Amino acid sequence: MTRLRRDQGWSSQWPLAAPALLALGFVTSCRSEPAPLTGHPEPAGSVGHREPSPLPERIPGIAAPETEPIHSADWPKLAPTPSAEPPPLPLREDQALEADPLVRETSNPPREPTPGVVLEADWRTGDPLGPAPVAELSAEGLNDARNTTRASLRIELGAPGRARWVFVGRGHALLENSELRSRRDRLGHLLFWPDGQRYRVARHGTLRSLWLDRRLDAGSSFTVPAKLLSPGGLLGHGTQRIEVQTPLGTLQLEQAVLAGSSGAGVLVCRTLVELVGAEPSPTICPDDLTPLRAQLTSGGGRVTFTVLRVTRRLEPSAASLATPPVEAHFVATGLPSQHGPTLSPTQLTALRTRATSQSTTPAGAPRTGLVAVNRSLGLRGLWLDGVALAWLDPGEEVAVPELRMASYSLVWRDAFGALVEPIRLQPIPARVVHGKPTEPSGS
Repeated sequence: MTRLRRDQGWSSQWPLAAPALLALGFVTSCRSEPAPLTGHPEPAGSVGHREPSPLPERIPGIAAPETEPIHSADWPKLAPTPSAEPPPLPLREDQALEADPLVRETSNPPREPTPGVVLEADWRTGDPLGPAPVAELSAEGLNDARNTTRASLRIELGAPGRARWVFVGRGHALLENSELRSRRDRLGHLLFWPDGQRYRVARHGTLRSLWLDRRLDAGSSFTVPAKLLSPGGLLGHGTQRIEVQTPLGTLQLEQAVLAGSSGAGVLVCRTLVELVGAEPSPTICPDDLTPLRAQLTSGGGRVTFTVLRVTRRLEPSAASLATPPVEAHFVATGLPSQHGPTLSPTQLTALRTRATSQSTTPAGAPRTGLVAVNRSLGLRGLWLDGVALAWLDPGEEVAVPELRMASYSLVWRDAFGALVEPIRLQPIPARVVHGKPTEPSGS
């Protein structure tokens, strides 16, 4: 089958490529092209042939001293992925993964750094929520809280065919610096605690339940075609845009050729399409492309994954991406879940410049601060002044006594933004309950 070369312009190759793409189940979309996130759209035929547009500033909280910016003139030409590569073997949640052969192959680290790239990405759920319109609001305290709870991702690719996702910021439902690791020859992921000493197997299909409900015991997977959208451009790269629809939602992917990714870009695609329950077929996740942007809509909610910066990964040994590392051991239960407030006591107090007087204290409220209770059947986040304050499992209760006596904007929502309650101005102290209370509970 004739395959469209990705280092050539779409406009010049489309007449030759259309029959092949239609045979793969692609359907040309007539939707208009949205404005790119950075700079101007790339002209057809410009992939890899011009200097990248100016990159945005780095994500707060991400430190990557071992990286340096990539320039297009420095990129080597990608070697084609061998077509005889066997299909990946599914991981089992009840079995440890054998030692990564990468560790044995790199027991004597090379003198030169191994190739690879780092993607620094933003993870956003739904529309931003504003703070309460009160006079005692502290702009400085709110800005500090936003920086602490910003949900970002650092994705390291290389090794070859290895990917490591690091959860950056306290806005995630998982502990900060938890990791997902994956490799091309296995289908599924390893979920690591921040210390890197323990991991669980996230079998293929369970990532959606991990994000939505902090569970790894449920999953669905659908084999669906992809719809080809008009090409785009991001971070100086010409991009291929596709849309995938399943009974669980719709995913739009924007992917590009990233030199130096060592065949690991497909692992980013596998992770993203799993969130909508789609099988990562070759037409959805080609071997030579890496996602730079994805938008998931599900049940009225919207999640946006956006790569803000691409840098070269400089490591003395490829074993740093071993999946699993030698020192890690397998566990069959538990998750690196974040419990309690996302902010420190000092940060919570700093959200208001002063306390205010309240005429009455509601019955059942604590003497100081806030008590939040989740009586629903799913994972829920409580947002305070537009900041992710806490993630609560079903039946969980969180006390936040450090909040000053004042009024705050509160809203409950799920991890994909499909369930968002109306924002309310809540005087503190208070006890707030999401879902139908099933029994009385002390504060």
